[in-house]
Amino acid sequence: ACDYRVRTDGSRRKAWLSANEMSYSLLLRSTLVLDGQHHLEVYTTKFGNGQLQRKTALEGHRFTPKEALDAGIMDYLAQRDTKVVLAKAEEAAGQRAGNAKGGVLGIIKTEIYRNVLDTNRKGVRVTDVHIEDAATKARLSFRFHFSAHLHHLPSKSKKMKLQRYCIPKRRAKDKVQSLYRLALCTFKAVSALVCWL
Repeated sequence: ACDYRVRTDGSRRKAWLSANEMSYSLLLRSTLVLDGQHHLEVYTTKFGNGQLQRKTALEGHRFTPKEALDAGIMDYLAQRDTKVVLAKAEEAAGQRAGNAKGGVLGIIKTEIYRNVLDTNRKGVRVTDVHIEDAATKARLSFRFHFSAHLHHLPSKSKKMKLQRYCIPKRRAKDKVQSLYRLALCTFKAVSALVCWL
């Protein structure tokens, strides 16, 4: 998750910021699991204010860039296009680069985001009907494909080959979840938001 957030000010075109899961009747928990991180924990850590959580998650409020800046969701607004946003992000990073020299920045961040890291280490189980269904279909078709080619092998070889080539449930599910996460990331990457750690 981003420590500092920079985006366009919306002067050239509309630039909204929202958690639109409420508008589309999506579960916040399943849609915020991306890239192996439990983003619901990140969400509650970044938006610690109860009113802000309610406004974003329960009401699906569409923040203008100015509202997002005032609410503390954004740290900087830059005029015009992506190049200006990137220049502003580099400027902000340069101003804070000295903080990393002492070697304690990572330790402090670890303590601040302890609950996020602990949740991430436990592993995340995504509860989504479509993911579960796709994972089961992928697992069954994979096993069927290999079992169809094993009828001519002796039984011991069959067993060894099945053990070696059949994807365990967890790995098949991870592949499907990775594809789902990639598609969701692509869908969510709408605004010109620059993040860095």
